[in-house]
Amino acid sequence: MKLVGIIASKNRFKIFIGIDVSKLKLDVSVLMMGVICTSFQLENKTVGFKKLLRRIEKLPDYEIGATLFCMESTSIYHLPLAEFLSDQKQPVWVENPYQIKHSLGLVRGKNDKTDARKIGEYAYRHSDKYRPFETADIALKQLDAIHKERSKLLKIKHQLTLEVKEYEAMGMTELAAVKKELTAETVKSIEKAMKKCRQKMKEIINENSKLKRLYGLVTTVEGVDLLVGVYLLVATGCFERFTNARKFACQIGIASFEHQSGSSLHKKTGTSHFADKLGKKMITNAAGCAIRRYGGLRNYYERKVKEGKSEGSVLNACKNKLLHRIFAVVKSGKPYDKFHEWQPKKVS
Repeated sequence: MKLVGIIASKNRFKIFIGIDVSKLKLDVSVLMMGVICTSFQLENKTVGFKKLLRRIEKLPDYEIGATLFCMESTSIYHLPLAEFLSDQKQPVWVENPYQIKHSLGLVRGKNDKTDARKIGEYAYRHSDKYRPFETADIALKQLDAIHKERSKLLKIKHQLTLEVKEYEAMGMTELAAVKKELTAETVKSIEKAMKKCRQKMKEIINENSKLKRLYGLVTTVEGVDLLVGVYLLVATGCFERFTNARKFACQIGIASFEHQSGSSLHKKTGTSHFADKLGKKMITNAAGCAIRRYGGLRNYYERKVKEGKSEGSVLNACKNKLLHRIFAVVKSGKPYDKFHEWQPKKVS
């Protein structure tokens, strides 16, 4: 049955378009029956997008829905093209660059034209793994942009204040005083901007009934505050792109995996470094906050440490517990009850 599904998926598409996206231009390679038939370059703007569609529509055997456009995720540069094609009802596949790179075997040399060809070949060979690109809601885009902006401001503030603390720790009080005086206004402005970011995020959430409901649910879980709640809404697509806690745990790098092979390799079970590092940081902070409070998670942490478990492994287990609680309240539609105790089902 699985083989039949793969063949059906491959037969769905007749034309495969590999697009290497950069800030200013698009390098395009067109594959038909697995063979490159043409390559060209366009501007990465609306005019170029329209030219791309006009050229593709002139190809023999062209049909809407039978032509797959594939590109790598490149920060924000791929988004205008992906959204344009999606609006035109074209199948769009935005894939992780690392996934494409490590699926093609040994490769020598690199340029934009060959990259476009490789993306097209990847789409042709792995079309059974095709995942449609989904345009994010404008409110989620705004929350994402504000959340990232606040993170940048926090990093700058940390850099400015850390140097002052280091001077003070080394006993260089005069230099510390000068540095603090020079950066005082900047730090004050950054704190004001960070406060404005928080206010703006709350406004966007309160103006959207769906976001307000989901945010109200996830923040009932101990340790989840505004920043963690906003991150979860954006990263999961309002819990529609990820509906399973284990899969999202894998995405942010807190799911454990085995590392063993034969008799020569046998490492401890651990997490992978291929992860959304921001998400891992957010859930780590939330779990740490919940552990510091009196409650079930703190009791669990202290009990496992007393049993001899390493603090790192117990902390990671707490992160997973917290994540499962978050997904559970979203699925049930009910606020988290920290006084709830699990009861076994009665067998009649």
